Amino acid sequence: MKKYTLSLLLLISVALLTSATAFGARANSFKYNESYKQKLLCSSYYGYCDIFHYGKFKISVKLSLEGKDIDLSQINRDTEFYMEVGNFYVDLFLGDGLYKPGKTSKATSKATFVLTDYDWVTDKDNVQYMWVKLSWNSKKLSVSIKGLTGTPDIGYPIIASDYLYEDKGTYGDSIYGYVSFGGTDWGFDVPSTIKVKQSTKKDRDKYPWDLWSVSAKGKGYEVPVE
Repeated sequence: MKKYTLSLLLLISVALLTSATAFGARANSFKYNESYKQKLLCSSYYGYCDIFHYGKFKISVKLSLEGKDIDLSQINRDTEFYMEVGNFYVDLFLGDGLYKPGKTSKATSKATFVLTDYDWVTDKDNVQYMWVKLSWNSKKLSVSIKGLTGTPDIGYPIIASDYLYEDKGTYGDSIYGYVSFGGTDWGFDVPSTIKVKQSTKKDRDKYPWDLWSVSAKGKGYEVPVE
């Protein structure tokens, strides 16, 4: 009886592992993490203190192109890439960045972008605030995005700013993610965990300032495109 039970459990485990592996090979993934916090900065030159926001995020997406109605031979400098998740979005054309097409359909093509803009907080031009990397072949598309939010005051947080000034604690939320490339699109439901912390810091005049910091992360699963 014990041998039979052990053999049955082994067969079930192998079947589940094989199924999970096969599913994992086809599954698309969407995940992100971000942080957003307040800092108290005092200026001797201007003679006052104020609160500034500093944030950053990372997004990683892997998408299967197998079975999709996408003609890689038609991908060119005019091809659009669009992504949104929560309050963040980016809209680019391959020709806007460094585009390197693969020599064959099976070879990997790449596009990289470094986004800059004017930052009114520091009064500087051409401040780098976002880095986008795309790579694809006939089987898959990989996307990597890193961004700065708050100060430099250019990019938008994904979800962290929505929870600024909330009571400290852990919250759950779900946001929508969307990717479009080469006339094909994908939708994701992205369940997220948000952690809020609070602290108090005194300035040089010993006046107390309440400060908040928020961290968030999410891992999505594919859903029909909205």
